[in-house]
Amino acid sequence: MCGGPGRNMFRPAGARMRAPDQLEDGRHRYKGLMSYESATTTAERADHVPTAGADSWLGLVRHPGYARYFLAVALARVPTTMWGVAVALLVLSRTGSLSLAGITVAAGSLPAALTGPLLGAWLDITRSRRMLIALDQLTAIAALVGILLLAGHGPDWTIPVLAVAYGLTSPLSMGAFRSVLPELVRPQLLPKANTMEATSINLAYIIGPAVAGAVAGTAGAAAAVEVQIGLFAATIALTATARVFELRPSSRPSGGLFGSARDG
Repeated sequence: MCGGPGRNMFRPAGARMRAPDQLEDGRHRYKGLMSYESATTTAERADHVPTAGADSWLGLVRHPGYARYFLAVALARVPTTMWGVAVALLVLSRTGSLSLAGITVAAGSLPAALTGPLLGAWLDITRSRRMLIALDQLTAIAALVGILLLAGHGPDWTIPVLAVAYGLTSPLSMGAFRSVLPELVRPQLLPKANTMEATSINLAYIIGPAVAGAVAGTAGAAAAVEVQIGLFAATIALTATARVFELRPSSRPSGGLFGSARDG
């Protein structure tokens, strides 16, 4: 044969061929048939492998501050969703007026659409979001106490007025709950956290009316409103001691309250 034998065509007796992952002093590693991978590339990929379970559902629950956040937010949504049943049953049972009950429920829902932009801007520039959350919960408690005292005992027009007061500050809590989540969890966990948020909201719209109806059916409509008041008070206790609600982006809005509201 001309040209001499090719490389590795013949080898001395007893000599061993080196495995592909030993070729060139280990600088290349055999990956499979006709495929090689740089050892440096392998090391770089190993550096980017996420910690097992860090981005899982369990990782979300174990994320610092998340469990406390979720408990407070889930609890706060229950008394809010009790409004349409507990208060309507109270007004109806004491006044016998279906129209007044309907107007009262609507009056508690309308103001948030009007005050939302301004109160959202206030949340952006305030030093303490927890104080604004407490302000909202205390306003709701005061309005509910007023409705308890006046429904059936005072002028009918006072009930919708108190309902308006109940709904005026509700964007404070709702806005604070939504805005803190991107600052609380890592971007990899945010889709799961948003899923948990949606689940919490959906469950609240099931649990709140069910609790209001069950309590009203067994102990009376006034008792349902009292339970609602107690849950708002429990929310204050949970949020006032949870520092996660003060998390916010590093860049703060400029231009004051109206400037922040204008910029959205």
